[in-house]
Amino acid sequence: ITTICFFEIITFANILILGIIKIMFKENFACIKNNKRLQEDLIKISIESATENLAMAKANNGDTIFIKNNYPLDDTENPTQYAKSLVNDKLKSLSFTDKIFVIGFGVGYILDELYNNTKAKIIIWEPDILYLRFVFESIDLTPYFKDNRVFISNKSDECENFILKDYLNNDKLEFVTPKATSILYSKEFIPFSEKLYSDLQQKIINTNTIEKMSKKWTKNIISLAKSDKNFYDISVLENKYKDKTALILG
Repeated sequence: ITTICFFEIITFANILILGIIKIMFKENFACIKNNKRLQEDLIKISIESATENLAMAKANNGDTIFIKNNYPLDDTENPTQYAKSLVNDKLKSLSFTDKIFVIGFGVGYILDELYNNTKAKIIIWEPDILYLRFVFESIDLTPYFKDNRVFISNKSDECENFILKDYLNNDKLEFVTPKATSILYSKEFIPFSEKLYSDLQQKIINTNTIEKMSKKWTKNIISLAKSDKNFYDISVLENKYKDKTALILG
């Protein structure tokens, strides 16, 4: 054990002998129901390669935290209290249709606080799949992963798709950005947030168009259904919707 200014570090070379590790991975692995791709990728990674640059440490209050490449992945003073401070009244007031996006996983203090004190869906983006492999070995995540409102991935596009797939105009999306992981993954997070915002705006525009035009579309569909003409030559559509958004049914 090496003592440095604010915590004690223990390398994982001495911890892998624990028999509970393999059991934990299998149980966590079996609970992922909404990301089969992640399951397939995780099982290909050995625990030895996943722990090469990792260490375990104690924060000042005694909580366990993980260190990656000498960088702490949670608050080094009091990670439990820090997680509580992030989950404010605004997040607690969200409904089950709303979503909370979290960058980075850490030990899971923030996930636990969000899961137990909010109703919203929780999307966690942990870009480092090697770290996820280790997390699945060392932390019991079964209470969270059994619930489909928790989604985790190392791929930003999967997180975005989960957010957008049932997003409606009145739904809320909140970001939880812990200091440690926001700095660590800043290069990945900035372009992702810009793209997500742009895609959300487009989805809102599309939804507004549907709401505005739905009565007219319904009226047109009914009038067509009542007409004697059963078939239309596709040539009548040529250039008709050029540079316009067209909804195609059938």
